Parts: sequence; C-alpha cells; structure tokens
Amino acid sequence: DVISLRHKLIPEEDTNKHITKSMFDTSWLDELRQKHKGCHFIFVFERVLMYFDKTQVSFILNNIAERFPKAEIFFDMCNKESLKTNFGLLRNFGSRFKMGLNNGHEIEFMVRKLKLEDQRQYLNYVPIGIQHMDNWSLLKFKVADYA
Repeated sequence: DVISLRHKLIPEEDTNKHITKSMFDTSWLDELRQKHKGCHFIFVFERVLMYFDKTQVSFILNNIAERFPKAEIFFDMCNKESLKTNFGLLRNFGSRFKMGLNNGHEIEFMVRKLKLEDQRQYLNYVPIGIQHMDNWSLLKFKVADYA
C-alpha cells in the first residue's frame, strides 16, 4: 500500500526505483548488491524500526551488514520508556512500538558488524495531548570490516 501511494506522489525515474517487497524479504538486498557492484551504500530507516521487535530488527540489520561491507545505516529510535507510554496517537490507530533503545551501543550486541558512530537526541518532551514523546535519537552506524 505504501509503495502504491509512493508511485502516485513520487513517480519512478531511472535513478529512483521503488522496491515493492517486504523489508524482511532479503532478496531486495541481493538485487541491490548485484545491480550496484562496488558502490557505497547508505540505508535510512525513518520512523520504521520501533514498530518491529528486537528479533526482526536484528534480522534486517544483520542481513544488511553481511551483504554491504562499509555501508552506513541511519535510523531513529524511541527510548524504552516510550514503549510503556505508547502515546495516545498510536493507540488511536491500533499501532504499538515494539522496540526502544536507551543507548545505541545496544545494537552492537545484536549486530556484531555494526559500530555506532553517532547518536543524537532530537526530540525532548513534545506534548501530544496529555502525554508526550521524549528522548528520541537519530543513530548512525557503520558496517565494520570485522565481526
């Protein structure tokens, strides 16, 4: 559904192709690697990973790290406290955060090839009705040459 909407809003071009597969169908990673041999890869997950559990996040990040040496991975993540509050807006849509991080180094234990390069807090107490979102981080990882 998201890709259908994206097709309407942002048409495909030669340099901007849409991938209509689940993030967890890793065949798209193999296709990217095959089509762009020797290229530097940057993966950006915006407002996505916190909706999946630790096993799922570990799965996709490990698959990227195995296939793309020296790639960079950026994503945002709520803190663990946000898992408890799951602010009202999400509940209204039946959504729920499943994963949170208090420290980006936690990812290094899940994905041995990833090394945290930067973590920056970008939200600090944003009121949403009677609740709030706080302590969100933007994280930058690099795939290391060693496991």
